[in-house]
Amino acid sequence: MRAGDSMRWILLVLVILLASSIPLCSQPGQPESGQESQPAATLYNVTLDSGYFDKLKGVIEGDTTPKEKEKAILEMAQIAVMLNDSDRAIEYLKEVASTSKDQNVVAAAYAAIDLIRDYYPPEVLGELAVDVEGDLKPGSTVNITATVKAYSDCEGMVGIKRGVPEGMELKSNIRYKFEISAEETKKFTFVVKPEQSDEYALTIALFLEKSRFDYQQVEQEIVLRVDESGGEVVYY
Repeated sequence: MRAGDSMRWILLVLVILLASSIPLCSQPGQPESGQESQPAATLYNVTLDSGYFDKLKGVIEGDTTPKEKEKAILEMAQIAVMLNDSDRAIEYLKEVASTSKDQNVVAAAYAAIDLIRDYYPPEVLGELAVDVEGDLKPGSTVNITATVKAYSDCEGMVGIKRGVPEGMELKSNIRYKFEISAEETKKFTFVVKPEQSDEYALTIALFLEKSRFDYQQVEQEIVLRVDESGGEVVYY
């Protein structure tokens, strides 16, 4: 995962923590016994209907503070999930993330998009298949081929996550960057040489990106069981 993506996940955690203190729906508060009715401790009087979008959009685009905008963005994501209104909310939040000059608002928009996609995953951009060829004997060369098929035009990177384990020599590139068209298939080969009988765990990771908002990561874990008899491959 790239540095920008790691930061995005950190920001997502922070925004989810904020969410724990904000109701999914801001309704007038219910009076406690012996007390007068008080408004809910949120900024907005938004109900669970389609009108939520324009009300929160007005807060985000209006003359409000960055903190108020962040809360409105989060609330928009939460209600969009509940009302199955993810497409409209995500497209608008992409616009906010692209145009806002306040980095906290941008971060909130990214985090809100990720929050929605936890429930409504984005389109699948491609797939990964991993094949292993060669004798799984100590000192033998083994080819690990990653086959990538794309469903959309995108850029990508495929590699061995965390590198090769101790006792194994890498005799090729550890990662490959590429561009790929819809319905195109590309193959990338990693060459490794296990030095002794052992079990070697590797993870082949694929990252595809259509835009900075639309991306996909796929991983295939394998274990090479190397011994004098030829060993075996275990896929997870």
